[in-house]
Amino acid sequence: MGFPLIGETLSFFVTSNSIDMHPFVNERLKRYGPLFKTNIAGRPVAVSSDPEFNYFVLQQKGKLIELYYVDSFSQTVHNDNLRNLGGYFQRYLRRSILRHFGHEPLKRKLLSEFEDVINHELHKWTNLPEVDVKRQTVPMLFDLTSQILMSHKPEKNLGEDLNNMLQSIMTFPLYIPGTAFYKCIQKKRKAIKLTTWVLEERMKGYSYDNSAEGCNKKGDFLDEIVGDIGKEAFLTKEFVPFLLFGLLLATVETISPTTTLATMYLLDNPSALQQLTEEHEEILKNREGANSGLVWEEYKSMTFTRYVINETLKLENLLPGMLRKVIADIHVDDR
Repeated sequence: MGFPLIGETLSFFVTSNSIDMHPFVNERLKRYGPLFKTNIAGRPVAVSSDPEFNYFVLQQKGKLIELYYVDSFSQTVHNDNLRNLGGYFQRYLRRSILRHFGHEPLKRKLLSEFEDVINHELHKWTNLPEVDVKRQTVPMLFDLTSQILMSHKPEKNLGEDLNNMLQSIMTFPLYIPGTAFYKCIQKKRKAIKLTTWVLEERMKGYSYDNSAEGCNKKGDFLDEIVGDIGKEAFLTKEFVPFLLFGLLLATVETISPTTTLATMYLLDNPSALQQLTEEHEEILKNREGANSGLVWEEYKSMTFTRYVINETLKLENLLPGMLRKVIADIHVDDR
């Protein structure tokens, strides 16, 4: 493998608290330009910072590229099974998630549920001497996602265990006591124990006939998955707990840093914060009932809020550990 490869991998995996471009990438951009080759944890990779090329690549999903997970991420979620599932599983998962987290569920019930939980958490924050936004949002997100996915509210400290877990995943997969990866796997086992128990309880007396009496259905994401066990080859009783854990982790480790980044930028830009505040105060002023909850029409009217969200997503919207694997040659600049 050689020292240069190990050195590049170590440089890449060093945690940086800066929101600027990672020094590993920045140094090589200056040296090689917007497209260069390197090695990460023994895997050859190409890194691109060219917006046009990146846009082209993302349009080629299932044609020239497919999702790929670094070894430590795959081992954390479910060994090699995740990497071998392919594009059909990704499409199936996307459709299933949208049925429970998409526009229609948001209109029907999720907006009000989110508002209740967030208001409750924000009220608790007012009693804290200081607020670590990322750390404080993790348990809230974990509880919300757990409720929507599998209608279960886990013990309090389980959500806290997932805080910064992804930083541990993005390390060498060395399962040795004391290493970050070892601690990560221990936390994962605790979460898998929960999702396995929830699955087993759901399947007790479960009826695959919608008209049957006494069936154990709740109409959530887990119900849909359980109903497809045996119909889809990749859905097994052994894999589903890992799937639930992966979705919980992905939700926590994408939304919590994104929320933190949005908060930081708003605090650093008083004019933007003022405009955002005025937009929400206008909505509250126009409500017929002072205590009525957020409705879909109000959400759609938040023009500046959407600008803030979209600008934040440009900076923080990906789950580290998920790369793209080339399945056919891609020629760049006639090369």
